[in-house]
Amino acid sequence: MLAQPQSKGGRRAVARLLVVIGLALSAVAVAGRVLAADPAQVLKGSGDVVVCTWGGSYTDAQVSALFDPFTKLSGIKVTTTGTPDVARMKVMVGKAPQSWADFWDVEKFPGRRALYAQPKPLLEMALLADGVPIDKLYPIDLDRAFKKLDQIKKHVNVWYKDLGQVDALLQNGEVDMLLTSNGRAHAAKKAGFPVDYTFKEGAWEQGYWVVMKNAPNAENAMKLIAYTALPEGQAAFAKAFAYGGPNKKAYAMMDPQVAAGLPTAPQNLPGQFQIDAKWWTDHLEEVNRRWVEWFAAQ
Repeated sequence: MLAQPQSKGGRRAVARLLVVIGLALSAVAVAGRVLAADPAQVLKGSGDVVVCTWGGSYTDAQVSALFDPFTKLSGIKVTTTGTPDVARMKVMVGKAPQSWADFWDVEKFPGRRALYAQPKPLLEMALLADGVPIDKLYPIDLDRAFKKLDQIKKHVNVWYKDLGQVDALLQNGEVDMLLTSNGRAHAAKKAGFPVDYTFKEGAWEQGYWVVMKNAPNAENAMKLIAYTALPEGQAAFAKAFAYGGPNKKAYAMMDPQVAAGLPTAPQNLPGQFQIDAKWWTDHLEEVNRRWVEWFAAQ
């Protein structure tokens, strides 16, 4: 006898069961066609498939006996990643987080989280998660920001101290969501790793060239800096590494796909905020002292 569930949760469970059964039947149907015909014809395809598996010698055996021969036969590349994780699967088939309020919502968006172990721009992100309008972040309300950080602290699985760690986190699938630079996220996505990112509520700040006082080649340095301000060079640099430049003319010279990956592209800049360098300069010592105390506390 099949009892009809009354709760919403029960109905969702039945729906998931039906989906799983449907997928299983589809796999059986494909297997049947493979047995009845030439496997190379049935399995021929293109693109990629990502497989969550258990690592070590088990994955090595899968790769040598199944995945590599499948790729050779079908033309479909198989990439293995970390062990199956229910929370991560929920994130992948639920709507992805699109704001810092979503990142803080551990019930709606379960999964492993990583944050940069530095107060800038994490304080701004905490305020955005707490509902502060993006154009009202400064001066930063430190009490409010740290109170909001208290809510997420125990849910952060990785506090990385070097942006270089982000590459491993993205490529190995060690976390489900994190704060990072667009350059590293863009590079991971371009390389084919199963990641995506959003510029919504992102932070941007300017980079600076510095010429040392009494530098022996100061005039040549100024000429080099002037050259880097030309749009052609900025467009070429953005193609090589996904950081935008201040010359607006450069964006018209870029491939649209390159521009789409830059936070400073005209279509991406709205909805982000510029880090207030003066505020941080004026309050850096105070913030760092409070951050060290907060971060060290259990």
